[in-house]
Amino acid sequence: MPGTATRIRRGGACLPCHLRKKKCDGQPSCSSCARSQIRCEYVSPPPAPDFPSRSRAEELQSRINELEIMLADAYYAPQYSSTAFLTNMQASSSVLVDPVSGDISDWLQQILRPTMIANKRHFNLYLHTSTLRSPPRPLLNAMNLVACHILSLSATSDTRPTLQELEELKKLLLSKVHSGIHTSLEGARDLIAGSVCAPALASQYLLQVGRFAEAHWLASNAIRFAVSCGLHTIDRRWFRGAGGSPESTSSGFGGSFLVPASSAREHHDRQMSWWLAFAADGLVQMVAGLDSAVRPELRACIGDVDCGIGQGREITTAFPLAESTYEGDNHANVYGTTITHLLSSGWGEGNGDQEYGCMFGMRMRSLALFQIAALVSDDLDTSRSLDAGLPYNVDQRISAFIAGLPNLTYQDPSDTANGIEGQINPDMVMVYMLAYTAKLRLLASDALVNNGEQRFETSMAVGRLAAGLQGETHYGWSQIVKKCCSEALQVLSAESETRGVRPVEIESLHSLLGKLYLDTHA
Repeated sequence: MPGTATRIRRGGACLPCHLRKKKCDGQPSCSSCARSQIRCEYVSPPPAPDFPSRSRAEELQSRINELEIMLADAYYAPQYSSTAFLTNMQASSSVLVDPVSGDISDWLQQILRPTMIANKRHFNLYLHTSTLRSPPRPLLNAMNLVACHILSLSATSDTRPTLQELEELKKLLLSKVHSGIHTSLEGARDLIAGSVCAPALASQYLLQVGRFAEAHWLASNAIRFAVSCGLHTIDRRWFRGAGGSPESTSSGFGGSFLVPASSAREHHDRQMSWWLAFAADGLVQMVAGLDSAVRPELRACIGDVDCGIGQGREITTAFPLAESTYEGDNHANVYGTTITHLLSSGWGEGNGDQEYGCMFGMRMRSLALFQIAALVSDDLDTSRSLDAGLPYNVDQRISAFIAGLPNLTYQDPSDTANGIEGQINPDMVMVYMLAYTAKLRLLASDALVNNGEQRFETSMAVGRLAAGLQGETHYGWSQIVKKCCSEALQVLSAESETRGVRPVEIESLHSLLGKLYLDTHA
């Protein structure tokens, strides 16, 4: 028997010796198994661990070094050559959006905010300029969304930011607008900015890109929340001398949970927030053909007591006046026209140039007349009981409004982007188009005497306006202009077949619609 010197290491015995707890000398056939004439078997050694090769470790270390160099470049490069650095970087949201805070990068924000402020009038955003320069976060997201849309109209793959980057950024910002509504409501913070202004502004962007259902949802939510805040019943506001305590009066429904405005600027912003929401709601109704969310309050304005909404709920917030009217903290004895006044005794009788001078105010009057005309027309189509003289009265109010408007070359003194004196002002053309479209909508109900001839003459007037818009048309009005011109063209085309005459206005409408279509699909 072999000595102990031949004994193998612990755990290296053959399987039979291990099971019988015998000593094993570890030979190919150990002595114990040979004596017992049994087969000597050994357990297979475990596979050696698969450690990474040296080349793989070197590859990983090399990649780490590359990433460290990229981080160093990202930190130092903007100080010396930001343009070259950003151009060589792959297009990604990390360049446009701060990866930590999720906010728009500073360099891009310096482009977006001035872009929105320069175009604010075409999106009915008439908040105080200081508010727009430092807006609450929910409103800033909506402003950036519209600004990205404006930039994307001329962006390409070679611009900075690129078209693809702007499209991705618009998706992110729109989601922020939606989440901002819930955040404002849950936190009871920036309520008007987050739940009125932001969705109303975003809905106008969605209207321009043809997303009508989503635009209607946002606009409806904005206007209904504005009503719940009592923004539709702001009457007037003034201060008694510099530093005096503010006093305010509010007519109509007094169930607002908002505290009184602390300054003339805040009061002005609340008024403009209402008209921003009103504009979004009305434009969605006009372009998309969807019902206004503020019809109960409009019914109260026309005296429809059967609707269940008393006159205490009518819209009494005055139409906007010239911007100079709101300058300073002292604007006592300033009374603007309301919708009820517009329907009863005309407009412009209380403030003269202040009434006629405000382009935004004239545009909101046109839009209000369209909403009233659409309401009356729909009620007539559904045989709803109305005052017999109401359609005629609304028609007369629209005609009186059109007759009192300035000429097409009028320029708003407060608009820093005025055109050349003596040339047709597209903004003024829009006021006329909205008013004429209101008249066409009312005449479509066949409730007025000789309405066929009136429809023809009104459509001819729209055709003449189209001829004046053959030049540059602001993209902010494209959907509205297309809707107005399409309705007029439909009337003129039918009448031309009946009369056997093809007016030149038809060609003007065709030409403008074709241009707008090409601009939209360019």
